[in-house]
Amino acid sequence: IGKFQRLFLKLREYCQMIASQNRSFNKKNKCHFNIWIVLITVIFFCFPGYLSSAQEGSPIDLIPELKDLKRTNDSSTKQYLKRKKQNNDSLKVIRPAIANITKKGVQIDTLGALNSNEVGALMETDGALGFELWNGTPLSLVVSLLPKLPVTVNSLVMKNLMRRLLLSPAKKPKGHIKDNWLILTRIKTLMALGDLVGARRLLEAIPNFSENSELVRLSLETSLLSGNYSKVCGRVPSKFQSDFGFFWQKVLNFCRIIKGGKDKAALGLSLMREAGVEDKHFMLLADALISGEVQTIKTFPKPSPLHLAMIGVSKVVLPMDIISSNDANVARIIASDPRKSLTLRLKAAEQANNLGVFSADKLRKVFDELKFSEIEIEKPLSYADVRFGPRIRGLLYYAAKKQSIPSIQAEAIARALSLGRYEKRYFSTVNIFGVLIQNLRPAKELAWFAAEAIRALLILGDFDKARSWYKLVANMANSSAAEKKVLNLVNPIARIAGLSNGLSQETNLFDLWLRAEGAQKSKSDVLFHINDSVGFVTPEEIWLKSIDGVPRTGVVLPDFVIWNRLQGVQKLNLNYFLNKRNNTLVDSVNDKSLPKAKTDKIKSDLESENSIGGIGEVILLAMVAIGNNGPASADPVVLGSALRALISVGLRKEALSLALEILLVREL
Repeated sequence: IGKFQRLFLKLREYCQMIASQNRSFNKKNKCHFNIWIVLITVIFFCFPGYLSSAQEGSPIDLIPELKDLKRTNDSSTKQYLKRKKQNNDSLKVIRPAIANITKKGVQIDTLGALNSNEVGALMETDGALGFELWNGTPLSLVVSLLPKLPVTVNSLVMKNLMRRLLLSPAKKPKGHIKDNWLILTRIKTLMALGDLVGARRLLEAIPNFSENSELVRLSLETSLLSGNYSKVCGRVPSKFQSDFGFFWQKVLNFCRIIKGGKDKAALGLSLMREAGVEDKHFMLLADALISGEVQTIKTFPKPSPLHLAMIGVSKVVLPMDIISSNDANVARIIASDPRKSLTLRLKAAEQANNLGVFSADKLRKVFDELKFSEIEIEKPLSYADVRFGPRIRGLLYYAAKKQSIPSIQAEAIARALSLGRYEKRYFSTVNIFGVLIQNLRPAKELAWFAAEAIRALLILGDFDKARSWYKLVANMANSSAAEKKVLNLVNPIARIAGLSNGLSQETNLFDLWLRAEGAQKSKSDVLFHINDSVGFVTPEEIWLKSIDGVPRTGVVLPDFVIWNRLQGVQKLNLNYFLNKRNNTLVDSVNDKSLPKAKTDKIKSDLESENSIGGIGEVILLAMVAIGNNGPASADPVVLGSALRALISVGLRKEALSLALEILLVREL
């Protein structure tokens, strides 16, 4: 290449000389053209041969020879020799490898087909649980329990764990599984949780999902629940040609109606009636859409995605039982529809907020639509003494917003939170008043409100402001008996929330709490079980003091198989990570001096330990064991066992969040 470069420079000088003599621009260009013809010809005939000769020989040494370097001192020479030696050492390794590759030739293989049951929509940085999350879990257990996940539970921590479980890419459990069963179940469960974005992402991660009719149906139902009717109606005609099921006929007629083809839709409905379709709610909603008349539905406990889409564009009066199923999608859609009755929307909005599918801002906007009389506005606290319900909480919210005096504002908030607890709407009530609570500044005259403020701020996730309120009562505790009692009441929850590091060494913390609380058995059982489960030991004498003379005769446990497996998982997982113990067991199995019965027992224990499920099974068991009633109703024994199991597989942060949620929902 260097020789060609020098040749080009000489030829260019020759060209310039001719140009200067002839003063002709055209001749100069012609000269340059001739130079390029010569160079291309030389490169074409010479350069490939040069390359081939280099390839046939040994690899080219890219470090220049010593004689080509210009040196001024010995250090440069030493550096060069060092680099030269490193290069030669590398070539000793590379050359045999190149020769081996040349001898064997390049091996070409194809990638295995992607298993649709194993795809996911979460990265590890987003909370994915690992590709081996089902390692050691029997397929039969997954098939039995995955559809039983508590999708209607009012627990954001539990819902987040279930969402991560369903969205994580993971190798399927060993064993034969019906085609697409696992991915279908995961998508359906995500939809039931109200996570339509996650369901859509999981669908789009499946290669060629549009070729499977079940997956296409789930895709259409996701679009129906999202209100994306153009996407639904754009797909139906092509799919309808190959599948004449009643579902597709219903969707096709719905699309005809909203596109203006009411005559065709009416004919389609007549044909469906003749074919024996018995979906009375679909027929009623379709008739209402075609006629434009207001229809009243007396009962509608379980609407489908198609029903909900039709409700969203029709004039119908809905019954209160439509939200009785605690379905996330139903509650969200009803709460978002301004044409529905405000009474129904208020209840649906609170339900949707508790289920995590309706933001606090949207919830407040629904409550802002309430109108009150002048008498109600003048005496909101008086009305709150004799009435309850979302309207009264809305009245208190209105009064608190308009109030500029912090103490009066705090009184309205405290009354609303009390009503929220009574009506099992505490968390949604906190979200309604969240902005007002966060804007209140800790002050001595508001010390009586500190306990309410701390609990509410923990629910809102504002730990810094919760810590400020805690410091207020901690500083005032020595000078005031009232503030001392408040401090003793919030200390247990403050320790789990990490509001004060000094509480970890407080030995009489629970004794003081028992005195302040009045030794309520129901609360002490929950607190002590949860405290022990997350690693804070409750002294035995405190347990004894909590006995109120009434013996506990029963514990509500989940199915025996689930409970037994959950207990086994947490115990064996804790031992599984102790390598020394496992090595001892293996050595014992191979010990010929031990009786055969003893080694068989140790071998059985070891096989049982190695067959335990991993993180996926633990989440599945823990969620199903707690159930749809969630932390608010589950037995403390079950809750404690679930927390210990989560910690045993490394989910301590999640276990602490769930423990805090349990204490808050149990009014501790």
